[in-house]
Amino acid sequence: MNKIWIFSTGLLLALLLALMGKSGLAQEPGPLSEPVPRAFTYQGQLNRDGAPVHGNCNLRFALFDAAAGGNQVGPTLTRNGVTISNGLFTIPDLNFGNQYFSQARWLQIQVQCPGDDGYSTLSPRQALTPPPYAFHWGGTWTGPGTGLELYGGGIGIIAEGSEWGVFGQSESNDGIAVYGYANASEGMGVYGSNMASSGDAYGVYGQSYSSEGYGVYGQAPFYGVQGRATANSGVTQGVSGLSVSTSGRGVYGFASATTGHAYGVEGRTNSSEGIGVYGQATNHTGSSVGVFGTANANAGSGVLGWASSPTGANYGVYGETSSTAGYGIYGRAASSTANYGVYSFGNTGATGTKSAVVETQDYGWRHLYAVESPRVLFEDVGSAQLINGRAVVIIDPTFAQTVNLDEPYQVFVTPLGDCGLYVSEKTAASFTVNALDGRTCSLEFDYRIIVTRLGYEELRLAPATDPALLSLPELGEVQP
Repeated sequence: MNKIWIFSTGLLLALLLALMGKSGLAQEPGPLSEPVPRAFTYQGQLNRDGAPVHGNCNLRFALFDAAAGGNQVGPTLTRNGVTISNGLFTIPDLNFGNQYFSQARWLQIQVQCPGDDGYSTLSPRQALTPPPYAFHWGGTWTGPGTGLELYGGGIGIIAEGSEWGVFGQSESNDGIAVYGYANASEGMGVYGSNMASSGDAYGVYGQSYSSEGYGVYGQAPFYGVQGRATANSGVTQGVSGLSVSTSGRGVYGFASATTGHAYGVEGRTNSSEGIGVYGQATNHTGSSVGVFGTANANAGSGVLGWASSPTGANYGVYGETSSTAGYGIYGRAASSTANYGVYSFGNTGATGTKSAVVETQDYGWRHLYAVESPRVLFEDVGSAQLINGRAVVIIDPTFAQTVNLDEPYQVFVTPLGDCGLYVSEKTAASFTVNALDGRTCSLEFDYRIIVTRLGYEELRLAPATDPALLSLPELGEVQP
């Protein structure tokens, strides 16, 4: 009996083939831990008349859909000048193309050695029996229950197709087209990878027509949905979401934990010109919003931006508008108490005006502009009473802790009557106001005190960067 063994990467079939008309035998395969490739390595032993073959021979391999006759499936693979030593040889990368060995297939082998007039066809053809994990189905099934399950290690589904690797469709009101669940500490409920470097490629694509549905819904200990775009060029998306509903969400993230640093959506970029989270509202009318954040917590933030680099022109939050009535950044505080529509922790700069927008009874909404100064100054105003031509005004102790009263400061007084006034003494706690010419006036007066802000004593007309030279983010078109 002559023996030939056939091996494939991750798939092992041991076949005893008769080169001279003897019978064959197939063994069971081992477990699968990697995807079954289309190419496999063929190893065999070739004997003639009971003796091992030595030298170089030509071999042909072909697949058929029948044990005899039938139709050839795929190409004929020819390997010329195969070195055979003591009857043993190895042929790597036998690839018959898009074949699924769950369908009946028979392998035909032809041999031509030196001195042969032509190829000899080995008979019979050897049936290739599929192992239980290397299957392909083209039918459908209906009814309740699970269509396909896998328990144990490895990968549940590996699918390859010209359009969709995996396609799921659910027409139930509460059904799930594709559901993935992972308990592993580093596992993923559903993982999608698209290696195309260009084009409209998606690692995972989900679509929902339900008014309360999700295009993609993931649940996992760490990442419900994780998307990764590895191309180094092009407008790629790690996660892309699209909603055509008038009140839908392209991408929706929800962190249900009531404590801790949980994030509904987190964006991060390592690129020197990247954007952690990018939002774009492309409609040229209406009141659409590129990025919208809301917080119900008593110390929460609707949108929080943080640029941690200690150098460079970086931005915690960057906003830009081209509209004559638009807002680069718009913040709203619904309460009139001490909360903030926009809060800056640190210095704030503007090339335009800084103003309050207030509503008037007869003239509509108007701008009131902030007063600018070459130095960083705080001021306080008030009223006091002159008695017998003299008054000592105590500086508000709370205000005093925000300024440096050891530095020279200014006081302006306005008498509310016919009596001239002057400031005779200024200390860190008070200032004294006297009547001119030694008069003993007793009347009220208003005052205004202006002091350098504490910690900013040396700052005056500090140099600024030309705004035209700032490295602003490139906000290009992003197609969902």
